[in-house]
Amino acid sequence: MKILVIPDVHSRLFWKRPLEKYIDKVDKVVFLGDYCDPYQDETTEPIEWKQTLDNFLEIIELKKNNPDKVVLLLGNHDEHYRNKQFDEYARSTRYDSIHSKQLYGMFNGENYKLFQLCYSVENGGKRIIFTHAGITKFWMERCKLTYDENIQDTINNLEETAKGIGKLCVIGRARTWFGEKTGSPLWCDLREFFSDESIDKEALQIFGHTRLKQGCVVSMKSFRCVDSRTVFMLDNKNRLRRTKNEKVKAYKEHGTVQDTADDSKG
Repeated sequence: MKILVIPDVHSRLFWKRPLEKYIDKVDKVVFLGDYCDPYQDETTEPIEWKQTLDNFLEIIELKKNNPDKVVLLLGNHDEHYRNKQFDEYARSTRYDSIHSKQLYGMFNGENYKLFQLCYSVENGGKRIIFTHAGITKFWMERCKLTYDENIQDTINNLEETAKGIGKLCVIGRARTWFGEKTGSPLWCDLREFFSDESIDKEALQIFGHTRLKQGCVVSMKSFRCVDSRTVFMLDNKNRLRRTKNEKVKAYKEHGTVQDTADDSKG
């Protein structure tokens, strides 16, 4: 199986050309969430609402036209529009209060089932688990959840109850002074992964959420963090490669992580 992995979009357009090139050559396309709430510090010209809206509508239409191939995961910058309880207890920065009602409608109604929290698949003899921010053993135990072959349903079903949404609202101490050891699959920071055990040493988790230098991947045996404005290809041997031949500097361990201060709860 070949899987095209598209990290946090945040209104950016980096995903369009690689997707057009590879969509007919892959078995799955997995978006890791965070479709709106742009980073204005990445461009000299402000990203206007029209670009955010058109970009998000194009992604939704892509899913509708390819329902079995395209997977749209949810991030913390999506859930705070989609769910009022999450918005109240775990709203992210850069929340667009002006267009929040419109975004609520786009995430709900007839589009509600287009999105999910977790996608899990067997590939090359290994369990691959895709979420927005990753799943830690600490968070699973704190929330009294069981890790097994049904992990996709276990995580996705959390959206269906107030108690489940409460578990998704958990924020780790890397993002707030009053946080837990690690956050939920919508909030876990990369730095929290280095202080916790893997939920499955034989599985591979792929997630975004923690912003990296462009084109970079933070790679450990049990996970890959890929939030770097770059589309990646996971092949049938579970090798993850950039779709463009970019020259990327080699950074020391942890050195790929940019300042995440503006992503903290606020």
